[in-house]
Amino acid sequence: MNHNYKLAIAAVIVTTLTACSSADRRRQANNDFNYLDTQPLESWTQPEGARAFDTNVYAIPTQSFSGEIGSQVDIRPPAEILNLIPGARSFHDQEGVTMLLPSSAEMNRLWNVTKQMITKRDVKLLSDTTNEIKTDWVSWTDEEKDAKISSRFDIVRSPAENSFRVKLAAMQQDGKDVAITPAIQARSSITVANIVSVAYDQQLRDEAAARAQEMLKHVPITMSTDNAGLPVIIARAPYNLFWDRLPTVLEQLGFSVEDKNESQGTMTVKYSAPDDEYWEKLGVQ
Repeated sequence: MNHNYKLAIAAVIVTTLTACSSADRRRQANNDFNYLDTQPLESWTQPEGARAFDTNVYAIPTQSFSGEIGSQVDIRPPAEILNLIPGARSFHDQEGVTMLLPSSAEMNRLWNVTKQMITKRDVKLLSDTTNEIKTDWVSWTDEEKDAKISSRFDIVRSPAENSFRVKLAAMQQDGKDVAITPAIQARSSITVANIVSVAYDQQLRDEAAARAQEMLKHVPITMSTDNAGLPVIIARAPYNLFWDRLPTVLEQLGFSVEDKNESQGTMTVKYSAPDDEYWEKLGVQ
């Protein structure tokens, strides 16, 4: 299935689910939070007259844990990096998302795609140097929070390492500053990195489609026969490119394609004989 169609289907599903639930229900567990009222552990009181007995077998170690609790726990699945750039490796940490490109050529292309995307979306910049871009506030309405979100991002490339990094620099919600937690940093920077990766992938697809169309303008055709002596037409072009082009060619010859199987290389067609005018245009009558 085409990548763009997959994204479209996913968007429809997400939109449908969004319409059926509130922002809190999408982010919070659908349950009570009575565990927050749990009483703290108390020291064991030795009954009068009982013999003292001491063991550490059942001792619960005292530890401190950091993280959200109760309604602040975000139950949404974590954002994942889309690996759409051939040969690239990606990871995220407290500094955002880092992509390691296989060569300087891919690095330069990704940087140019990023700048083109920024220009196309009319994103204002605080600074734009050879290897670093700092965006101004980028605002949108977050339906999952029912709030207006504004974010600033730092985008940095390192030619020596062929690395590309996206980092959330600041965030506001309804005009108020938001503390950037590791979860917020990951989700926001991954979102922007994925947008850039999709634009990169689309550019490659567009260029490949253009080359394919140009190649199909001059496909050498020869006539031959198969082992059974039946006539065959040999087209000297990549299989997948000619397969996409063949239905158009057949329609011009009076065939209508009713079914096709690319893996088997077969098409079921219906033929309607052209009139005399058609053959006259071809110069064969």
